[in-house]
Amino acid sequence: IALWLLGWLGGLFAGFIKAAVSRQRELLADASAVQFTRNPGGVADALKVIGGYVPGTLIVEARAGELSHIFFGQISSVLWQFFATHPPLPERIRRIEPGWNGEYITRDPDTSYQGMPQDRIRRQQERREAATATAAILAGAVLGKSAGTPIEDAATDAEFPRVAEPATGRISSQLAEQARDPFGANAIAYGVMMSRDPAEQETQLQLVAATGVLGMEVTVRQLLGELQALPVEWRLPLLEMSLPALKCMSLEQYRQFKDTLLKITRADQKVDLYEWCMYQVIRHYLDPEFVPVKPSRPRHRKPVHVRQQLRTVMSVLAWRGHADDEGPEAAFARGVESVGLYNLQLRPLLECSVAEFSRAVTTLADSYPLLKPRLLKGMALCAAHDGKLTAEECEILVAVAAVMDCPVPASVRRQSVSPGAPA
Repeated sequence: IALWLLGWLGGLFAGFIKAAVSRQRELLADASAVQFTRNPGGVADALKVIGGYVPGTLIVEARAGELSHIFFGQISSVLWQFFATHPPLPERIRRIEPGWNGEYITRDPDTSYQGMPQDRIRRQQERREAATATAAILAGAVLGKSAGTPIEDAATDAEFPRVAEPATGRISSQLAEQARDPFGANAIAYGVMMSRDPAEQETQLQLVAATGVLGMEVTVRQLLGELQALPVEWRLPLLEMSLPALKCMSLEQYRQFKDTLLKITRADQKVDLYEWCMYQVIRHYLDPEFVPVKPSRPRHRKPVHVRQQLRTVMSVLAWRGHADDEGPEAAFARGVESVGLYNLQLRPLLECSVAEFSRAVTTLADSYPLLKPRLLKGMALCAAHDGKLTAEECEILVAVAAVMDCPVPASVRRQSVSPGAPA
């Protein structure tokens, strides 16, 4: 107990010393930047951009605080200024620009789609056939090149089978053009979540009309036929192509967009796995742009600590991707054994609800960083046990990785074809 107490006190005072030295060093670094660039306004503006950006310099990785002193800005929230490794932004800015008015530099959101004029809709229709297909061609080229490559893993490339070939076709120039525009990107996001049942679809379209955004319902109706005819392999690429444009919304627009998306998803009084996956991809990549996000807290160090949650996720992957009688059992066994668990049994299909799956993935997100890639590798092996990865399996793996805040092998994410999409 005495040694533990001494160690705790030593760590506490070491943190004080590190933070104090780091704060002074940051002030000296700011002064040096002004000296060498001869541009105090540029250095001050860089700090103003940090203050105006919602996530700031927040790093959500576990134990990032151990390296906090080498970053440009404060990477985590601190309750006590004595532990802050960086001086407050206002203090840093005023040392460089004494006459600063206290306003940060914020992104100017694209508000043009709040009320889309009818002449703009007409112009879009007129140039639809003549629109450039550069983004679509690039998407097709990248997807065609990456499909069929083995799932990447630094240590065990040979363990993985090849990814399933995508369906014939490509994203049309119309959809590619819409994906680059905030208004069109909203319409695409609504469209990919729409039901194929005409009655439910009409209810969902009424929810879009209720947003009050002029022209949105018309655009969704125009795109809906093409979106629902799109091969399943292209749904996730198209959605990810739309993410950079969706980031151009204002905070109010994003809140309305997210609320409408949830209403569309729940219009049939249930949430299926496809809807859950698409929503998680959107939420994971857009939330940090608009609202403070609470990072997951590492709690689980070993696979045995999350064995039941892993059993649920592996069971869903096994049932979804393997139709024959023995396929699910073999796929499940391969996945859990690769993680180091040998006494788990496949859950019955009726027990694999979306709610159970969602809770399990949320718990897995609290694993330590070194454990997450190991778990995802096991999931990929489970999904690809039959020698291929279907579009649905890729969507599940990408969504799980998004919730866990962990990258997946590049070939699993072959659907990510937009050059501007987040990695």
